[in-house]
Amino acid sequence: MSGDGAQVRGVAGGGAAGDAGVAGGGGAAGGGGTSARLAGVRALATPWRVSAARLAALWVAAALVSGFTLRRYLGPLDEGILMQAATRMAAGKWPWRDFGWAYGPGEPLVVLALGKAFGPSLLWWRLLRVAADATAAVLVYALVRDRRSEPWALAAWAAAAVTAAQPTSANPTAPAFAFALGAVFLATRGRAGWAGAAAAAAAFWRPDLGAIAALAAAATLLADARAGRGSDAVGRGEEARRREAGVRARGVGRSGADLRGGGV
Repeated sequence: MSGDGAQVRGVAGGGAAGDAGVAGGGGAAGGGGTSARLAGVRALATPWRVSAARLAALWVAAALVSGFTLRRYLGPLDEGILMQAATRMAAGKWPWRDFGWAYGPGEPLVVLALGKAFGPSLLWWRLLRVAADATAAVLVYALVRDRRSEPWALAAWAAAAVTAAQPTSANPTAPAFAFALGAVFLATRGRAGWAGAAAAAAAFWRPDLGAIAALAAAATLLADARAGRGSDAVGRGEEARRREAGVRARGVGRSGADLRGGGV
């Protein structure tokens, strides 16, 4: 009897060990699946974001590309007309009213202000162009990154940076274009008022680009509203994704706890 009892206890112990092994294996497998699912949930719940340091690096790189020709040559006609307009404005005259001018008053006004602060120089409009080119390249990156992957956004940024860098001319196209892109970008965020202000700023430099920017921003707002991607819809969508992620996380946690609790 004692031998039979020992054998019975040995079989029972082996069965218990087997059950424990099965439970442990199931728990480990469940734990691995839980981690993978939670990682997927976190990716779903986290919207695309880009760091300020990355944007600053892209801006500086685009500025270096645009600034390569900063001091290369002179443009006597275009640069002379720009400096003459700034000089006339310093004497109290105003474009369109007192002298002919093909654009808005933005560029000669800024050149005038910088000339009064630091002395007359052709570098002021050139530095302004470099800053505008770099800003436009970063805005192109941001617009593409909203809809496509990082490689596509970087390719668009590079194309914008090298395209804006050449050819150069002393006209307000670069700043107006940067404001126009800013208007479209703000429209994608549902900021209608700020988009309108950016379009007005573009018109202050070039009225034709300002009108185009206003139309582009309005079309973007309309398209996003019809697609349910306006600011309110975006907010509701993000909140819904957070709630869905929370529900999934709780469900995954409960299933993992059931496995570890000996649900086999």
